[in-house]
Amino acid sequence: MPCRSDFSHANDDEFQLPQARIECWQGFVFRNPDINADPLSEFLQVLPRHLDGYQLDRCFKAPHIHKVVACNWKVALEAFMESYHVIATHPQLLTFMGDANAQYDILSDHVSRSITANASHSPHIAPPPEQQVMKA
Repeated sequence: MPCRSDFSHANDDEFQLPQARIECWQGFVFRNPDINADPLSEFLQVLPRHLDGYQLDRCFKAPHIHKVVACNWKVALEAFMESYHVIATHPQLLTFMGDANAQYDILSDHVSRSITANASHSPHIAPPPEQQVMKA
């Protein structure tokens, strides 16, 4: 603390920043206020193995769009899981989205994944004519 003599009343224990556990993975910085928490690698469990080939540390975000939505976070998340609601809200996508063939996996306590077939028509509709597929 510069000019310590001017702050003789300041107790270091009361004015220091709280300690936190900081770890990095694939360019992301994780802060855990519990300095005694298990290592990040134990929390991530199987996730690194599934994302190994993506070089996330070399990715960047070009535009940033921020929107506050007054809802439970699960509602907002599921709103962008197209296969979950496409048949009711975006039927025009059914010609190239295999919505009913989506797969949702719980890989560990903290890791889940969804896989949706694209460039594949939905089983809820008749397949498009072969000529239409060839033109696409």
